[in-house]
Amino acid sequence: AVFLNESVGSGAGVAALAFACFSVAMAVMRMLGDAATVRWGPVTLTRAGGVLAAVGLGGAVVLASVPATLVGFALMGAGLATVVPIAFRAAGSVPGIPAGIGIAGITTVGYAGFLVGPPLIGFVAEATSLRAALLIVVGLLLCLAALAQSTRPAGAAA
Repeated sequence: AVFLNESVGSGAGVAALAFACFSVAMAVMRMLGDAATVRWGPVTLTRAGGVLAAVGLGGAVVLASVPATLVGFALMGAGLATVVPIAFRAAGSVPGIPAGIGIAGITTVGYAGFLVGPPLIGFVAEATSLRAALLIVVGLLLCLAALAQSTRPAGAAA
């Protein structure tokens, strides 16, 4: 919403649609996520989701129009929807680590990102621009795709 309002120049009402597009796409994909994980596997789905999210956010930032931003945020929501359930499943099945400890570890990392990410993006945006700060997020989404291999279930073929 801040990006649409301040960088693209839409009104506040239209800007709120970005979050709505993200949320609806994420909710729909979460409902389809288990079937998609069974069909394509966690590694492929995480890799594709990271790329889809990066393309969506990257397109929104580069094109900087209302339609591109709304579609981009929807793509980001769809791409990221299955990542958390897949990550929790992977963390709970690491050989030699009790499931509770693995899940607690991934939860800690998630909360740390939730607490540190927004202020860090704001700091970078103040120092440069919101577009530059969001491009860092695009880079991190590509890192997610590159690290998707870590979601492979223990004992599964490579």
